[in-house]
Amino acid sequence: GARASLQWFVREHPQLEVPEDLRPLLEQAP
Repeated sequence: GARASLQWFVREHPQLEVPEDLRPLLEQAP
């Protein structure tokens, strides 16, 4: 799903800054 894709994207690009409003989505279980 979109959340898993976002988690993958962030994991593949660790240098990116994750906006505060996206952080809760990344921390949730899929």
